[in-house]
Amino acid sequence: ESSALFSGLVNGSFGGMFTFHLLIGWVIPGGMIGGCFMVVRNYGYDYRCLVGPTAGMRWLLVSPILISTMLALVFATLTCVYYGTPAVKKTVIVNELSSATRANLIVSVLFLCTWLCGVFALVDLGFDGDEIPTFNPIFQILNACLGIFIVALIGFSSKHFRYCLCHSTKNRTKTKAIN
Repeated sequence: ESSALFSGLVNGSFGGMFTFHLLIGWVIPGGMIGGCFMVVRNYGYDYRCLVGPTAGMRWLLVSPILISTMLALVFATLTCVYYGTPAVKKTVIVNELSSATRANLIVSVLFLCTWLCGVFALVDLGFDGDEIPTFNPIFQILNACLGIFIVALIGFSSKHFRYCLCHSTKNRTKTKAIN
């Protein structure tokens, strides 16, 4: 999403970037997960362990999430900073990008905070158990509620979403008839 908004700001449209966004969204994460399973052969026997039994495998799965989230945060921040500059001439693009970019920046920050808690919850960093509190509950709550946050932030910050939500079909037909 961050890359799409950033390229929308830079290029003015998404043009031939569909393959690039598909690569970022599906191929690279699938390759990373497949690479983790090819490198580490010991998957463990705990059916509740969704990340991996060893710290090495957990780092292989968590570090790409953190790196891509930080990159998305940089893209979202750059887009938030530059969408109002005079270099962007098309007001339609600016109006569309402004609400989506602000919401995407907030979602990127929430996602990064969630997975920073996930590092402490999932990966054994070698600290004594008494030195730091357990992060499992906060990670599970943030991870479970992240979808709700995403719908609320991106949905309610979108002008189109709010318009469709607040106007009934009766009002929309009257508006279309008048126009």
